[in-house]
Amino acid sequence: MSTARRPTSSPIAALGVLLVAVALGVLAARHRSARPPVAAIELAPEPEETREAGPLDLNVADADALQALPRIGPALARRIVEDREVNGPFASVEDLDRVRGIGPATIERLRALVRVGDPTSSPE
Repeated sequence: MSTARRPTSSPIAALGVLLVAVALGVLAARHRSARPPVAAIELAPEPEETREAGPLDLNVADADALQALPRIGPALARRIVEDREVNGPFASVEDLDRVRGIGPATIERLRALVRVGDPTSSPE
């Protein structure tokens, strides 16, 4: 019959495990505190020309001019121009709701910044 001896745990081994755990905890704490703080996102101010020129005419503005409006990026500006080309000029600011991606909240946000002029007028 073989007598297998159970390894005895030594206080030195237990102390080693404890030291490794503490070292890992210190490293983790340093890593968390070493990360740079997250900067706040700053929104760019509206371009000067948009504010001074008055409301932008939806029936003559090109995609670049439409991108000067808040929350109107290249894709949405392109859809506004394409909708105007396919469905004809906008009769009112509310007609923007026919453009995919523009809803009531966006229309209200843009109401003071856009207008609907004569579709035969020349771009400003």
